[in-house]
Parts: sequence; structure tokens; C-alpha cells
Amino acid sequence: MVQESVVIGHLLRADARFFTVGTRAQALEELQEPLLGSLCVVDGQANSKTYGLIANIQVLDDGLVHQLVSEGRLKAEQRADNRYNRNQPVELAVITLGFQAEGRFHHRLPGQVPLALQTLRLCGADEGFAFCSAGKFSYLRHILSQTEFPDQELIVAHINQLNNWQPAQRDPKTWYPQLMEILIRSLRSDYDRLTQLLDALSDLEQSWN
Repeated sequence: MVQESVVIGHLLRADARFFTVGTRAQALEELQEPLLGSLCVVDGQANSKTYGLIANIQVLDDGLVHQLVSEGRLKAEQRADNRYNRNQPVELAVITLGFQAEGRFHHRLPGQVPLALQTLRLCGADEGFAFCSAGKFSYLRHILSQTEFPDQELIVAHINQLNNWQPAQRDPKTWYPQLMEILIRSLRSDYDRLTQLLDALSDLEQSWN
């Protein structure tokens, strides 16, 4: 389980709601941790930070990949060279959740977007939990309001990360009901969607016992 902040890539492009980060396949293999649904952060200027949730991982192809596949028999050294030395990065799509400015967390979209080549790192447990709990988990609305990525799967993965982060003094009973209240209130007008999410979370809760 990742506890300390880990650098995993650099920003390629961004808008107000999403940003895309490039990384190397070797960096992901060395991490040996699930990335989908993980909380991450980009450090900006004047000690500002933009927080987000990894929503998709995309391995892009190129002409060389097509050529190697068409040749049929791939040698181990060819496969390794293409994974670790190729110019085309693995792309991570990130949903913006909020930001930190002047030492305070905010669960709304930042006034400025991260700039190209800024570093993306995974949040450590203390920083990540501090951001999530600061605004009573209201950042969840950003995940639920977007339609580009599977919101229910991302929320389940994210909540599981929160549970894995918690030390003994952070019993789920101290934060999980508050988080559930946000989800239920956000989806109260969409019964089918809410029911599906609650079913998925019920299965997750059983795995905690």
C-alpha cells in the first residue's frame, strides 16, 4: 500500500475539469499498485496544489507497435525495448477534484489549470485523507457529474483506498457515514443509479470485515 507521496508522471495537457498526465510503462510496473481511482496531486506555483482522481489509463499505439505485432513472433528484448524506451507515453486521465491555496483545502475547481510538465504524484495517506475530509467529502460531486468515465467504479476504488489509508484512530465509523450521506443526497433523484452504487459499496464493505 502506497503511504508516501510517489511521483508517477508529468502533465501533458489540462482544462478546468480534467488533465492528462504522461508516464512511462516502467514507472507503473515499479509502482505495483492499482492506479484507477487513486487520489493524486499536482504542485503548482505559490505553494498551490491541484488534487484529482485517476480515472483512466491509456496505452497508446504507434507505427512501431503495429509493425512488431504484424511480424508475429516478438522477441523478449523487442517487447522490453518497446515498453521501456518508446517515445509514446502511457497517458493517465485525471478528474479535477479541488485544490489547496494558502494552506486551505477547497472542493471546487481551481481558478487556474496546472501547466504542462508539472509533476504528478500520488497522495500519501495523511495528505490524501486531509484533503478528502476537509470539505465533508463534497468533492465527490465532481466524479458523479462527469460522464466520460465510469463514476461508480471510480468511487468504489476511491473509497477502498480511503479505507486502506486509515490508521487505527480513523475507524470507518468516523467518516464513512458522512461520505455516504453526500452520495445519497447527490443521487436521490436517480434511484437506479443510486441502487447500483449502494450494491457495489455493500460488496466492498463485506471485504473490509
